[in-house]
Amino acid sequence: MSEELTFGISMSGSVKAGEVIDPSLPTSAAVQAEQAGFDSVWMGDHIFWHGPKLEALTSLCFAAAATTKIRIGTSVLLLAMRNLVVAAKELSSLDYLSGGRLDLGIGIGGENPAEWEACGVPLGDRVRRTEEGVEILRHLFSGDTSTYAGEFHNISDVELQPLPTGPVPILFGGRKQAAQERSARLGDGWLGLWVTADRFSAAVEIQNNERARLGLTDPYSFGMMLWTYVTEDIEGGRLEAAKMLGKLYGMEWEPFERYLAVGTPEQIAETVQDYLDRGCSRIVFNPIMRGAGFADQVAALGSDVLPLVRKG
Repeated sequence: MSEELTFGISMSGSVKAGEVIDPSLPTSAAVQAEQAGFDSVWMGDHIFWHGPKLEALTSLCFAAAATTKIRIGTSVLLLAMRNLVVAAKELSSLDYLSGGRLDLGIGIGGENPAEWEACGVPLGDRVRRTEEGVEILRHLFSGDTSTYAGEFHNISDVELQPLPTGPVPILFGGRKQAAQERSARLGDGWLGLWVTADRFSAAVEIQNNERARLGLTDPYSFGMMLWTYVTEDIEGGRLEAAKMLGKLYGMEWEPFERYLAVGTPEQIAETVQDYLDRGCSRIVFNPIMRGAGFADQVAALGSDVLPLVRKG
């Protein structure tokens, strides 16, 4: 497992139904995060959602063009929803143009069956499509001439150019044990979401056990996306944050409360440290506020929380 601690910001790219996304978000958020000392910016991925949402790879192109050193990541890309070879070209180009700054988070999804149907991909195929897709991506990213005959993809004597600048880390999301074991087998790391600290510990154990069973010894990292809201009003802030997430996800808000890091910078730093103590080496802060409040939250995280968690 990598011991380097990194801290990122999720740009999310979504707002609740009826609201309008600021078109400057990918550039302004990435520039602000870079200037504030964060190591990475991330964008989630859905084609159709409960409200307006930006497409991940397009948004990361804007983020990369506006910055020079901060890493850019998908959190997480629904790879099975895309034409695999076209996605490989887009990803390799994004890494190449950004100077090797891409972290590729991949997920299975399934929360919104309508988008899978609209994209022509049966829900029942998405796991097998994803696993096969990752295998092909690694072939293509290697620079070798690739031929592959699989269940869903057939390519013959093709060579991807230009290649990514260097190895593209592939991270997996997923809360279920099967998803975590898949990450251990196929990935370079895992990026958790909607996972309490105790459940994070269990996920680390599951993946370490699977890697040991398979005899895998390559570097592997554990990360966590953490919904955050810096505020002095702890009780009111938790309620406001949970209700906002409920609107973003089109669900009742109560289940979200257990996953929130809400409070003063010191309280949020304590929550982060709990995950770090359990084997986490990558924290991605996901500010709950949208609009002008988003920039305020990134500023507070950068100035007040980041110094606390960096010094441990």
